[in-house]
Amino acid sequence: MLQAPQKKFLKRLLSRWIGRFNTVRRTAIYYLPLTLVALPSFADVKISNLSDFDFGQYSGSGGLFDRDNICINVIPSSGNNYQVVITGDGSSGEFEISNGVDSLPFSVRYKDATNGEGGRKITPGEILSNQKNASDTLDCSDGLNAKIDVTFQEADLLAAQPGRYTGQLTITISPE
Repeated sequence: MLQAPQKKFLKRLLSRWIGRFNTVRRTAIYYLPLTLVALPSFADVKISNLSDFDFGQYSGSGGLFDRDNICINVIPSSGNNYQVVITGDGSSGEFEISNGVDSLPFSVRYKDATNGEGGRKITPGEILSNQKNASDTLDCSDGLNAKIDVTFQEADLLAAQPGRYTGQLTITISPE
């Protein structure tokens, strides 16, 4: 059985096709071959509680680490499953920040829970499927349910030229 958003989508699609055919020839009868397929459920996806990573000025020793605990919402949920893709600002979406001339790489870990350490170290553009901890309320009343860790290695920091480095992570969430 089709849900209301799916019916609305099909109705708009068909009205555009029929309207296009009717404007070409008003006296001809055209048949639109129609095959009904199961469409995925339409869902609202929201990421909340995102914060900037600000590492401040590097002291000259050790690596740098920061974590952002966030909330992933998928409504309506079908088992609360979703997939996540994270890309950076570098060429081909690499995880790196830049001062306009030089770049500095970093690593990213993602975990669909906020408890404990760990998480999966991911590569830019990698699809992490079967994430199971999405909230089914848009106000995130269930609490924070995922985390993103960013780490800069000491060797990369020591090799970097002085300057102000900035960058961006793009997070894409899709229901499964």
